[in-house]
Amino acid sequence: MPGGRATEYKDIAKKMGELGIVDAGFAQNQLTDMAGYRNRLTHFYADITPQEIQEILIHHLMDFEQFLKYIKQLLEHPEKFNLKIE
Repeated sequence: MPGGRATEYKDIAKKMGELGIVDAGFAQNQLTDMAGYRNRLTHFYADITPQEIQEILIHHLMDFEQFLKYIKQLLEHPEKFNLKIE
């Protein structure tokens, strides 16, 4: 993405909002939460309970679907975001 390198996954989420790839509110809230949870899954996987995963699947599954819609739009129309996919 234009604008420099991110040092954390949350930075990538925020940058996607700044560039209009995803809605700024979605980037600031749901997407940064997803990025933070990725770190939890990676570093604290032994602490994650089945109930925690169930909570995410029940209450946050639509966040994944929304993110995929944004990415699909990006891939289909990169020129709208001043990007070139080669």
